[in-house]
Amino acid sequence: MHLRLSALLVALCAALSLAVTTASASDSVTRTHFTASFGDGTSVCSGTRIVKSGPHGYVKDEETCLVQQELVPTRTYSLAEENAVAPWCSDFEGTREHDPYCRVAVAGSIVITANGNGTYTWTINAYYQP
Repeated sequence: MHLRLSALLVALCAALSLAVTTASASDSVTRTHFTASFGDGTSVCSGTRIVKSGPHGYVKDEETCLVQQELVPTRTYSLAEENAVAPWCSDFEGTREHDPYCRVAVAGSIVITANGNGTYTWTINAYYQP
C-alpha cells in the first residue's frame, strides 16, 4: 500500500510539473494560422501570426504565397525601405472579417522566387508594432 501511494505521488508530481512547464513555455507566445486569397485565387497565401507579449514583445507574420503572375521583379525586398513603392499591409488583418484595416509592417522582408512554371513564391517575414 505504501509503495503504491508513493508511486502515485511521484506520478502526480511529474504530471503537475509537466503541466506547469507547458503553460509557462507557451503563455507569452500565441500562434494563429491564417489563409488569404487575392485576385480571384491568382494569389493564395498561408501563414502564421505570432504574437509575443512582455517587455520585448513583437507581432510577426510568417507567410508563403503562390502567385500566378509576375507582379514585381524577383528579388529580396526589405519592408523597412523608406523608398518602398507602397507599405506592406498584413494579410492577417485583411483576412479577419471584422477587422479589415491596413497594419503596416515596420521591418521584415519578402523574397520573391520564380518557380520556373509561370508561378512565383513569395516568402514573407513581416514585423508590426505590438
